[in-house]
Amino acid sequence: MMLNMSIEKNKLQWLLSPWTLIISVILGVLLGTYFKGSVVIYKEIGKMFLDLLTMCVIPILITAVSTSIANIIRHHHSGVVLLLMLLAIIVTLTFSGLIGIVAGIRSIIHGSSHIDASTRAAIGNLLLSSDTKTIALPSHVTSGFGSFISRAIPQNLIYAMAHNNSLSLLTFSVLFGLVIGYARGKAVDSVYQIMQGIFELFLKLINAIIYILPLGLMALISEQVATTGFNLFSSLGNLILHIYLGCILISIIFLIIISLLTKRSIIYTVKNLRNVMLMAFASSSGFATLPFALTSLEEKFSANKETIGLFLPFNICLNPSGSVFSITLFVIYMAVLYGIKLSFLNYIVILFGCILTAIAMGSIPAIAAASVLAIVLTPLGIPLKTSMILMISVANFIDPIMTLTNILGNCALSLGFEKLKLYKD
Repeated sequence: MMLNMSIEKNKLQWLLSPWTLIISVILGVLLGTYFKGSVVIYKEIGKMFLDLLTMCVIPILITAVSTSIANIIRHHHSGVVLLLMLLAIIVTLTFSGLIGIVAGIRSIIHGSSHIDASTRAAIGNLLLSSDTKTIALPSHVTSGFGSFISRAIPQNLIYAMAHNNSLSLLTFSVLFGLVIGYARGKAVDSVYQIMQGIFELFLKLINAIIYILPLGLMALISEQVATTGFNLFSSLGNLILHIYLGCILISIIFLIIISLLTKRSIIYTVKNLRNVMLMAFASSSGFATLPFALTSLEEKFSANKETIGLFLPFNICLNPSGSVFSITLFVIYMAVLYGIKLSFLNYIVILFGCILTAIAMGSIPAIAAASVLAIVLTPLGIPLKTSMILMISVANFIDPIMTLTNILGNCALSLGFEKLKLYKD
């Protein structure tokens, strides 16, 4: 039986070859450009693909984090490991934010951030044509950082699952893992074993779903091209271009770090993370990419399942390196748009404000997430409403590259803990 399954799996390997995925991307762009009338079909296919992944993500998140934390506690490493992990995340996010500030200052000094009359006119037309209802927030969502803290506490586990509140689910997983780790008894050990079994079963399910990646990738890209188009790119192209260039640079740095940590060539690293990167770019969702990343790091880079199962979900929630860079550059762009001269103190506010903003934005829906910009914009005196409209307008363009950079940073930091033996089973 196992031999037959292995043979069938080998027959389907062509679906995951680089050429198949490249063809899927090209077909997606062509369909989105020339057959825009079928956008509803693309959207439904893409949604079904993401729903299949999301179905597996929450069980993987809860079981991976819970069992890994329990394992840490049972081996008496908890305090040191968690402290080192948080410090590493702070350093990584600060590094990404500083690159964003340097890129912003460089563009100001060299004049590439200058916003000409035609661009200002295009942005003005965008603001006038924007329906303010599109940025109306749900009654339970507020823009302060205090609301970010409150969202971390799950009032209802089922509600958090239904609304895909990853931050609340992470909090529950941590607390549940602490209980399993400190409690003793046969019943507790049985729960621990069951959680590990669930984690392994859902990873196997993901390994089956991955074979429809070409279809899902084509549908997601088709929908994105058909709905977004390229008109906004012409008016905000300089900002979008700088975000892409910066994220690509940071991504390359992360790939080099992964290569050094695993003692493999950069070509091997790129080749064996291509599915992860394509999934991140196409879905714009770190958690949809989580199962792919877990599988790749374990199978292709010989990473310890226990370690990666803990650090990767944590990093996806708390280490959005690409988002920090992009938001930093966006805030500087908005300051230039309104003619605000930034002081050294302003840049400090931008750096740490954007770190908090990026973390907070990862736990709420995309449209509502724009309101969290108040954390950094309000102290600088930049109008929130205008910034929200522009952020929502460019989100579809920059989300893919931000997610790709985020996930590579997550993989690099997680492998750092695994390969440097900061946590041992």
